[in-house]
Amino acid sequence: MKKHIPDAASLSIRYALWLMLLFCFPLSAQLTNEPTVVVAFNSPFSYSLAENIRWELKDPGGSLILSNKGNVSGHLFARPGSYTLHIHEDRDHDMNTCEHAHYPEKVNILVKPAKVEFDFSTIQFSKDVVGGQSAAGTMIRVNVNFSSYDNSSAVYNLGFDSFGVGSTISGKLKNKEILLQPGINSLEFILEGQAEAGNNIQLNFTDFNGAVQPYTITPKVQ
Repeated sequence: MKKHIPDAASLSIRYALWLMLLFCFPLSAQLTNEPTVVVAFNSPFSYSLAENIRWELKDPGGSLILSNKGNVSGHLFARPGSYTLHIHEDRDHDMNTCEHAHYPEKVNILVKPAKVEFDFSTIQFSKDVVGGQSAAGTMIRVNVNFSSYDNSSAVYNLGFDSFGVGSTISGKLKNKEILLQPGINSLEFILEGQAEAGNNIQLNFTDFNGAVQPYTITPKVQ
């Protein structure tokens, strides 16, 4: 029986198909997932899209709120709940091309009923953070504006970490947790760790939704 040996052209075609499966399919499959974005009520929601991409924003009941093309820019959700952003991307359906989806078909938007805004104009340090020295025991006080959809209170028990070359600084709430009331509340954090001299240090405070609200210590740590 004569053994078939594929010629160079056949091998090239097979190799091209293999490359398409390797590079095209995983990208398309990955974008079939539905990402979830978490925001607080009355906070702006934005999503970057190409100017020719159509989208529809729908409420928890599936009713249309807004539709347009291009970026979604700063939409405010007055009510908490689960919303969806439907993205309509026109693609070339020619099987001979390797055009894959650039955006997911749907983005889930979870709007939370509580909101914390740090007012860094009020931040105070009990003493300066000095490079190469432990910051343990240093106290930070900062005001936050808390609001909730139903005007209820909420327990805040989060600390913060830092970003910067050689920085191990972190902060914990003085009393481990605090009951926030609607309006202005004062938070006190106790520092740990230390920072290297000559660098800017960014303190990353976190809200209820896991979003970071950064504060940069200026001038540079000496």
